[in-house]
Amino acid sequence: MICMKAIQVTFDEELLEQLDERPEVQELGRSRVLREMTAAYLAEKRSEDIARQYREGYTKYPQTDEEIEDWASIQSWPDD
Repeated sequence: MICMKAIQVTFDEELLEQLDERPEVQELGRSRVLREMTAAYLAEKRSEDIARQYREGYTKYPQTDEEIEDWASIQSWPDD
């Protein structure tokens, strides 16, 4: 069961007007479009966080030449 909670959000009148003019808002409704936009925003931020954590990890603990050589010795390239 999906549980929804009503919230109050304040928008600039011009921004709200532009949002309401969008065909998908007129078709699906403002609430659904804002929920989908919020979900997409959070997914993007999560992806950015993961990428940042990888960068920080490899900066703090970079691969050694030995590790790279180990992988290079077992790699396999398909025959063309």
